[in-house]
Amino acid sequence: MPRPLRRSARLARLPAWALLLILALALLGAGGAAAVTVTVTAELIGGLDGHTLSPGRPARPAGARSPGSTATAAATAAATATAPAVAPAGTRAGRRRRRPSARPLSGTVTVVPSAAGTVVPDSFLGLSTEYWDIPTLAARHASVTRVLALLHVPGDGPLLLRVGGDSASETVLALRRRRRPAWARFTIGRRWFRALGAIVRAGHLRIYLDLNTAQGSPAATVAWTRAALAALPPGALQALEIGNEPDLFGTWPGMARLGRAEAALHRLRASSLGLAGRQVVGLPRTAAVRRRLAGALRRLREAERRLPPLLRRPGLTPATYAAVFGADARALAAAFPDLALAGPALGVPGPDLIWQTDALAAAGGHLSVVTGHRYPLSACVTSRRSPSFPTVARLLSPRASIGMAAALRPAIRDAHRLGLPYVLTEFNSVTCGGRRGVSNAFATALWAPAALFSLVRGGVAAANLHVRLAAVNAPFTFVGPRLVARPLLYGLALFARTLGPDARLWHVRVTGAVRHRLRVWAVASRPGLGLLLINPGRRPETLDLRLPAHGHGVLERLLAPGPAATGGVSLAGQRISASGRWIGPFTPRSLTISPAGRAALWLPGHSAALLRVAARSLGPLGPDTAPRSSARARVRA
Repeated sequence: MPRPLRRSARLARLPAWALLLILALALLGAGGAAAVTVTVTAELIGGLDGHTLSPGRPARPAGARSPGSTATAAATAAATATAPAVAPAGTRAGRRRRRPSARPLSGTVTVVPSAAGTVVPDSFLGLSTEYWDIPTLAARHASVTRVLALLHVPGDGPLLLRVGGDSASETVLALRRRRRPAWARFTIGRRWFRALGAIVRAGHLRIYLDLNTAQGSPAATVAWTRAALAALPPGALQALEIGNEPDLFGTWPGMARLGRAEAALHRLRASSLGLAGRQVVGLPRTAAVRRRLAGALRRLREAERRLPPLLRRPGLTPATYAAVFGADARALAAAFPDLALAGPALGVPGPDLIWQTDALAAAGGHLSVVTGHRYPLSACVTSRRSPSFPTVARLLSPRASIGMAAALRPAIRDAHRLGLPYVLTEFNSVTCGGRRGVSNAFATALWAPAALFSLVRGGVAAANLHVRLAAVNAPFTFVGPRLVARPLLYGLALFARTLGPDARLWHVRVTGAVRHRLRVWAVASRPGLGLLLINPGRRPETLDLRLPAHGHGVLERLLAPGPAATGGVSLAGQRISASGRWIGPFTPRSLTISPAGRAALWLPGHSAALLRVAARSLGPLGPDTAPRSSARARVRA
């Protein structure tokens, strides 16, 4: 018998007083929870088939009707109408419904004001993009400008856009009509520079321009820079970055193709000169052997043609690349003495530190900024056991967010030893274009603010999130003219909302069961205090906040259906539309802060909350507004 019919049969055998009790509960209950209570109560009272309803009273036969059959039908209808559909025990929905709810963790968050907190550099958060994405961004500059406005801190310096990446080593400058080399995938000319200038003017941006050192021509990099200066507004070109990830040149697909061609030619030559493993002098080569040798040599030369000139040199080492880097630095410094030079933009700054050390020594003091890249996870890794294999759990782990700065510590220390700032001109969650289901999941929105604040504490002067419009790890992309905002963009916007002019990190002390899970930062700026709390775990948290403030605060929540969700994300009740605007009602909550600075906060699992307190509500140690140096000022120095 189907389950609803069995439930009705049990209700039909209940006494009148039990039916009246069930009917009263159904009328007084509210929502699905009360309906489930009604159903469970009926089964507990009625019992199972063949059991007695009360001591000494046998159960009625299945075909007998009770005196209260009319009341039975009414109670059955009420229970059936209000009870939600319950999935069978073997289904996935049934297992989820029976899963016990996670018990909340509790803890105390104490904000300690200090005038000597870590300074957040001006224009800290920026973007990076590829050369071939500039025309697309320029064609949709209205939506792009709105997106850039989401990431800009009011009263802060201009937003920094770095143009480069893998495309820098595969792009060639062609101001006149010329044939593109076989190794180049993209050509830039006057039209491209006009498109870049339109983006810069619309967004009031500053530019880091990554130059192609793989072509091995200092004169070409000088001509590249002259074309940029002629097209961009005065002062827009912030710095010239020399090269891109030279330590990873050996991993290029073209290098593997070249290696296979060289190996094939070597084997063919050896086999044509040897017999049974012995060298035979004067062995005549047949026409077939000569044809195979010619074909192998042709494939080798074709593989070389598809590589930039620098990569064709045998045995590229840190020392040999440093010589090329130094030549470009000297040529650019002589031609443009007022422009800052940056580099060497290592792909793996920690293990490959020798590349940075040799490049800085070869630059001879012409370098103003040291740059590098950082991705905690890699889609190029195929082993699921590897700690770099992308998963949502690994992305939410402390290693991927808080550990970002730890991996860069040797490179940062090396730059600071020379009195130079360290700028992360390229970073994201997952490299190699990202991994679907991880790079476009809500977990990236919780990862981004934590990673950025860890970089601030680690001594990074600026960080540019890399945007490849065709990759799944981009915070936004375009489908025709429509903007598609991914969850990562919400996390970046939340980070920007936490900051303000003259921002400074205050110390935060966390105690209780949440001390190893909760990620929290307190930022004091001219507008007031911003307290960002991120719960990367499943269990909710009840927090006792102890703040140097009183009165009321404004609470904005970052929510989504789950950490793996790719949609349904909202920030303070709003979402980003296809035109780059916030849509929906803005629904922040007011949080009462007692005169003693106490407040209670409920933080659901896999969510974040931003509490903003106005400066007038802060205690005597408000945000320090004394003049301070910024990353931009250090770059100019």
